[in-house]
Amino acid sequence: YDKRDFEAGPRIYSDRDFIQRIFDASELGNFEDIARVGDFMSGPGKVGLGLREISPNHHYIFLDLAGNQLRKISLEPGVFRIRGDARYTPFKESTFDVVVCRYAIKDLTQFDQPMAFREIRLILKPRGIFFFSDMISPNDATKDWLNRQHSLKQEFGGRNPSVEGKCHIPTVKEWRETLIA
Repeated sequence: YDKRDFEAGPRIYSDRDFIQRIFDASELGNFEDIARVGDFMSGPGKVGLGLREISPNHHYIFLDLAGNQLRKISLEPGVFRIRGDARYTPFKESTFDVVVCRYAIKDLTQFDQPMAFREIRLILKPRGIFFFSDMISPNDATKDWLNRQHSLKQEFGGRNPSVEGKCHIPTVKEWRETLIA
């Protein structure tokens, strides 16, 4: 996984409106204390860094398996980079006020997706907020095709499906079932 080193991703990773919506909904501007904000499966940290631009007084923790991506995040006061797995984080229960995970859970296998959601739920503080944005298969008829295409794209990018498994882009119904599980 660490061999992946993408210079650019989709615009949504750093889209100002997207980041502003997360900031507004999380109410980070209203925190009296320092909030702990996790950008999980962060890649180069575009979402967390965007939130930090708006509200630099909080602690921003970037978690990703790819050290090459994490190294793109400058270490400054209140910024922490941790090489780790969203399915098995090194954090204690009730550590985070906010966790963001954008366009990444789909890259886990169907078996691993619920594990990541359970871990995030565990490390969020009571009343903590989880922001999740990802791809959706429009329906069962196109799901297999979409997953094959995305898996092929990942293989061209260096993913080894025999070791890492294949990605899974669920339908809306499947995302809901996985989030509730």
